[in-house]
Amino acid sequence: MNDKFKEYFRGILGGQELEEFLRQVQDGESVKKALRINTLLCKPKQKLIADVFDLEPLLWNSTGYFYKSKIAIGNTDHYKRGHVYSQEASSQVAAELLDVKEKQVILDLCASPGSKTTHIAALAKNNAFIIANEIDSTRYLKLRNNLRHYGVICHAISSLDPMHFAQNYTNIFDRILVDAPCTGEGMYFKFPAVLNHWNMKTVKFNARRQKNILTRAFEALKPGGKIVYSTCTLNLEENEKVVDYLLKKYLGNAKLENIDMKHLGLSGTKDGTGEKRKAKEPMLKLWPQEFQTGGFFACVITKTSATEMAPVKEKVKLTSRQKRQAAHRVSTKFTEAKASWKICSRKEVLSVENMINQVLEFGGFKTPENFVIVKKDNTYFLQHSAFYRRFQDLPVRSLGLPILVKHENGSKKATPECLRWLNIE
Repeated sequence: MNDKFKEYFRGILGGQELEEFLRQVQDGESVKKALRINTLLCKPKQKLIADVFDLEPLLWNSTGYFYKSKIAIGNTDHYKRGHVYSQEASSQVAAELLDVKEKQVILDLCASPGSKTTHIAALAKNNAFIIANEIDSTRYLKLRNNLRHYGVICHAISSLDPMHFAQNYTNIFDRILVDAPCTGEGMYFKFPAVLNHWNMKTVKFNARRQKNILTRAFEALKPGGKIVYSTCTLNLEENEKVVDYLLKKYLGNAKLENIDMKHLGLSGTKDGTGEKRKAKEPMLKLWPQEFQTGGFFACVITKTSATEMAPVKEKVKLTSRQKRQAAHRVSTKFTEAKASWKICSRKEVLSVENMINQVLEFGGFKTPENFVIVKKDNTYFLQHSAFYRRFQDLPVRSLGLPILVKHENGSKKATPECLRWLNIE
């Protein structure tokens, strides 16, 4: 780590706490490995094989554990079957704070690679509509494959600028997770170079970007809805000051909620400042030296009343024709698949259900409530009906789970994703 990093945190931490913090981030190998049981495919109380995982429960997530393993987690049968997700311990707090409920409409604004999206889906028991958005389109496949592998049937994937949601879906979402791109100090154990090249110019650049993302997310949130804003960084500029910016911008409408530290198992725990946490606090910051984890920040913001549609700011004047062309590009960029989706009739749904039951010798498959079966070419997908009720104009790259393929020879075969989703033990 460089001297700028040390000097900055000397202004936040003091004495022994600073020394413990610097010692921890220098020794990245002391970070405890963590996993989360994926309750979409594995019962929460199911005992993981003792000769593979030595588990220690996390305080803040009942399905999360520190673990020791005799073999790499990626080589275990539990991982291959989607029973466990390898997820850093401190980051597991974000979805827990979102207060997810079934039948909600949820936006995960910075979703890739999908760890928090799968956690949200598990908390909602696959019975909510989750839009997993990732503006970096190169990370799409990793996100899509993870959501399918871990049995998330209630999702759509988009690659849109946050402004799109602010302008087209103002006051819509029940819950929004903004796990914002950041400097990444808390990921020191994975990316030690971050601390070597740490500087305030990068920090301030990220803070400006985070303010824009959080503002647009707030505009898309419905009155009474909640945002969890989180980062894997620890400086004030990207955390407390970003939140303060939003609270001032929407004074009286954006409310910072107290976090129930006792519920998270953290009440009274000594943190990086040397102080003890109260039963309820407005922001949560997990320092690496506390639990030998990554560093993490999170807070919960509610919206008390509706906001107006976000204004369009054009840096360059466009002609009417250019505006129409730009609108066409946005609407068609990722909608080729959607254009070929055909919602099945009731008769065809019954036929698909019978096909799956015959293939699986399962005998009890029925389309879940609030879902529809859709056909594209020779593949049938299970998709959430909320998309067709409220988001049909949303440019999406993927939607739902492929469940059945009809081959040219007339044979029908359930997809690997379908087999994994139905094989709940």
